[in-house]
Amino acid sequence: MLYAAEEFPDLMEPLIARKFEGVNDVADALAIVQRSTGLQRTKQLAQVHAELAVDIVQRDFVESVARDALISLACRIVTRTS
Repeated sequence: MLYAAEEFPDLMEPLIARKFEGVNDVADALAIVQRSTGLQRTKQLAQVHAELAVDIVQRDFVESVARDALISLACRIVTRTS
């Protein structure tokens, strides 16, 4: 939503100002989000943070089942499809 608002402020700002209470506001916001690069940018940002988390866990945690689970979780979160 934030990336879509940044990309299409003229379309999103009225919806946000109305707090999405208009009849078609939610559907319109969804269409704007889908038209924007927001979903792609969000996924890229999540990937960056997951990679940073894995780096920190590998560096600062001793080898263990828990450490491996954290690494696996970080990888699965950014590769899941639903």
